[in-house]
Amino acid sequence: SVTAQTAPQTSICVVTVDTSSSFNLVIWERADQISSAGIDSMYIYRKDDATNIYEFIDAVEYDDLSQYEDMDTVADPNLKSSSYRIAGKDINGQLGAMSDSARTIFLEYVYSGGTFTLSWNPYVGASFTDYIIQLSNNITRYYITEKLLGFLV
Repeated sequence: SVTAQTAPQTSICVVTVDTSSSFNLVIWERADQISSAGIDSMYIYRKDDATNIYEFIDAVEYDDLSQYEDMDTVADPNLKSSSYRIAGKDINGQLGAMSDSARTIFLEYVYSGGTFTLSWNPYVGASFTDYIIQLSNNITRYYITEKLLGFLV
């Protein structure tokens, strides 16, 4: 009897920014990754803005924490958003297809004449019913300034 081996199928849970380090985090759920052979490692890809191609940036052992912290300055979340994909490599060396992409939000604001003007790109990887904009004049108290429907963003 021969058992067909299928390549690993992977998905990203979320991409976000680690507020303590200010680097992007790519996070996946181990339980969401599917493979007929055991998964050995997760390959991380970031989209190159100039070529529009996802390039391999690192691999994370499957048994390690299921996240990747992107400390490369080309992915600085204070300057731009970044798109990521992951792929699983099984214990036989077979690399699965890349996951759907997920992209961080990049929010910019301009303050002029007592008015804030906000612009941002929507998150890619999940849909939201709305976005809530909060403003603070100190780090302990935020208040909602605007609630926007997700499909309008």
